[in-house]
Amino acid sequence: MQRNRVSSAVRAITAAAALIAGVYCPVTSSARVQSVEAGGSTQPDVALRLVDAPNPAGAGKLLTYRITIENRGTATASNVTVSTSVPAGTAFDSLKAPKGWQVSNPAPGSSGSVTAFLASVPTGPRFNFELTVEVSQDAVDGSTIDNVASVAISETDSDPANNSQSTSTRIVNRPPSNANLRVNLEAGPSPAAVNGQIVYTIGVDNLGPQAATDVVVAFNTPPGTTFSQVFASYGRCEFPPDGEAGQVRCTVEAVTPRRPLFVTIVVNVVAEAGSNIPARVLAGTTSNDSDTSNNVAMATTPVTAIGPSADLAVEITGAPDPVIAGQVVEYVVTVRNDGPAPSRDTTAFFRLPGGGRFREATTDRGQLRTPPVGTPGPVAWRLGFIMPGVSASMTVSVLAFENGGTPFNAGALVVGDAADPNFDNNSAASIARCRSAGRAIIQWDPPDPDSSGEMPAPTNLVVSPTNVTSAGKTEGTAGKTRAGGGDVLAYNVYVSSSPNTQPTDENLFVTVGANETTTSAPTAPGGSFFTVTATYPDGDSDSADSAGTGDKPGATITKVKVKNGKLTLKGSGFTDEVEILFDGIPYAEAATVKKQNTKAVQSGMLATGQTIEQYLATGTSFVIIVRNDDGGVTLVEYVP
Repeated sequence: MQRNRVSSAVRAITAAAALIAGVYCPVTSSARVQSVEAGGSTQPDVALRLVDAPNPAGAGKLLTYRITIENRGTATASNVTVSTSVPAGTAFDSLKAPKGWQVSNPAPGSSGSVTAFLASVPTGPRFNFELTVEVSQDAVDGSTIDNVASVAISETDSDPANNSQSTSTRIVNRPPSNANLRVNLEAGPSPAAVNGQIVYTIGVDNLGPQAATDVVVAFNTPPGTTFSQVFASYGRCEFPPDGEAGQVRCTVEAVTPRRPLFVTIVVNVVAEAGSNIPARVLAGTTSNDSDTSNNVAMATTPVTAIGPSADLAVEITGAPDPVIAGQVVEYVVTVRNDGPAPSRDTTAFFRLPGGGRFREATTDRGQLRTPPVGTPGPVAWRLGFIMPGVSASMTVSVLAFENGGTPFNAGALVVGDAADPNFDNNSAASIARCRSAGRAIIQWDPPDPDSSGEMPAPTNLVVSPTNVTSAGKTEGTAGKTRAGGGDVLAYNVYVSSSPNTQPTDENLFVTVGANETTTSAPTAPGGSFFTVTATYPDGDSDSADSAGTGDKPGATITKVKVKNGKLTLKGSGFTDEVEILFDGIPYAEAATVKKQNTKAVQSGMLATGQTIEQYLATGTSFVIIVRNDDGGVTLVEYVP
């Protein structure tokens, strides 16, 4: 028999929920424009918005069109068709579309029409599409690329004037920026033990004076080793399969003088004792590099024969379960030597959880190499000499931002120069699940190129707390230059649990390319605020206005019931359509509102593919989030 315990019966927590340090954060919802005919009947009003980024663009660069569809009317629109095309002077690269839409597009590298179809679009939610094209290499400086997008429905649209929009993107082939990349390579332990591992820490900084664009870091697995793991503080990496040889290649939109890049690579030693393992790393950029002699770094690691053994072990403690989105988690990583011999050169590294952002690291001994604050990279720790029976600890602070119900797992690894009789305790993991209030879509417009400011900020920042508007994943654009031909190199998105978000390193959530003007992020149960800045060759712009996740009242919930895979909520104030999330996880099917908006019933599977009973087995308390379609949010703690 199940028992609900919410306060004495049900504890409803509205947007003033104190689930994260008692911080309140309202949810901002865009105004809904209602259209009613003179006779009083309702009509749909499907509006389309088209944004091009970057503008200006450059020859051979990527150009992305963000198409936003929203029904502002008072009736559902049926047979909704969105139409656009690959404009002249470009070639199709990729298309991202929301879940459920039927799309048609040309093959990569070709031209043609692009369409998307959905049988019905209700009032309220936004749907974002991203069409990315590659500008021709011979695009003429000063020319324009013109495009248009439109939407059609079966019904009579109450405002057909907002059914289409056009853009004109200027081509500006500016000279590359001036920078000075410098790369550093550290290897540990040295010497390495036969059948052991080597941890390579690569640091790439920029001595300026401007940002380095389209940075590539290339590292071939050295002779006598095979690939094991790679982690980068930001950017994306390609790598060979585990246990094989090959190249690790990491690419970054831009490396600014104040934001170095760190890459940690772990390889397995297969060389014989007495041999030397040479390693080499190379960094390159499309910017003018004033000193290429410091773009390469090398390290040689000798391999020692099996000698006296040192049993190294690592542990991770400190993470709560569940971890709350927006919470700062402190991990304690402890390394010890169980002997019998000393470990003369000991190296460890800590891998942040996928949704974690680095805040701070401290240790009682050794040297630390940390990622930039606000990024998700690993922490490398050179402990050096450790006697038998001795232990050392490191504390790492991490800001948590991950989808509700998603594992929030951290890992650690320790290696030494002595033979290790027990590899099972050389790695450790901290396993927890994350609790959030669902995802929000953050979108903005590029800076006005005609602005009088030297580094104008992005405009029209909008945050939409919904799970149905995000663009679906498609094949990426690895290996292609993404930075625009204009001044903007990238956008930085910052998040905070309070209004008026400041663009500080600690608040950095993600950096995206110059041709991207939308992203998504988990939100804290108490709410999250966002702002965006643009990165230019000479620095960052001011921030766009801060926007966050509703200040409208949500439903009042008096009873919660879970039975036979069905979730039933009773109370008052439900709108005709509601979205229900369990610990931040949306359902695969829509909820049903009944009995004059006093009852909401949710059945079916969670979006993770689990039944609600299966998910209940993962913990002892959960949060049910109810979103009205006007933006009002209610949170209820549920204890089976």
